[in-house]
Amino acid sequence: MSPDLNLIKQLWGIVKRQVEHHSPSSIQALKEVILEEWKKVDVAICRQLGHSMPRRLGAALTNHGGHTKY
Repeated sequence: MSPDLNLIKQLWGIVKRQVEHHSPSSIQALKEVILEEWKKVDVAICRQLGHSMPRRLGAALTNHGGHTKY
């Protein structure tokens, strides 16, 4: 249940930060910006998130399921 271990939440966080730079003024503009930023996500970012899982799991275990730096 930890968001630190949910890679799609991590990926959406990356997309969200990019969308915030655009300041869309309508729902339609927001949808367009989200789609635009989603398409820009590099496969390398997804790979990095996947490779970070052992560290994320270790940090979660060390913190007894509490918050981690991720």
